[in-house]
Amino acid sequence: MKNRNKYQNSHTNQFINGYPEKIVETTEIASLLKFNFKFLDVNQKDAGFIGLEDLDDKNRLMLWEKVKSFSTESRYAWESKATGRGEHPLLEVYGNIPKNSKAVHPKHIPSDILWARFRLEGRFRLIGFFIPDSMDKKPYKANGREYLFDRNTFYVVFLDPEHNFYL
Repeated sequence: MKNRNKYQNSHTNQFINGYPEKIVETTEIASLLKFNFKFLDVNQKDAGFIGLEDLDDKNRLMLWEKVKSFSTESRYAWESKATGRGEHPLLEVYGNIPKNSKAVHPKHIPSDILWARFRLEGRFRLIGFFIPDSMDKKPYKANGREYLFDRNTFYVVFLDPEHNFYL
């Protein structure tokens, strides 16, 4: 006969040991960079900006891995991290579209945003925008609910495999 402690329950112990150690408030969720693809524009292919369907498997996987990686820290962390050679930050926030760009500001993109780019691999860039810091945490109503703007969300607009956003 096994010597079992009469106050131990293996099912309860298994449940307790498998239960998460943190709750939302004790994690870094709010500080993590978020990505949104609602504004992805595929109407400027003649300027070199492509859609997800135009990516080959290698570049699609690379993009996915980079987005996962960028999601591990805040926007501000990536603005201060340099590329492998240390020449430029991985995330650059421009404000306006650079004057020497092949991009045209799409009509469905708000005018008062901060254009930005992520360096991916080689010449490949992920182009999008952030809301201005002054809008952060400001409430707005949509569909009968209240939401808060978040300056830590990157809204993807262009997939730029040839570095055409900033020439």
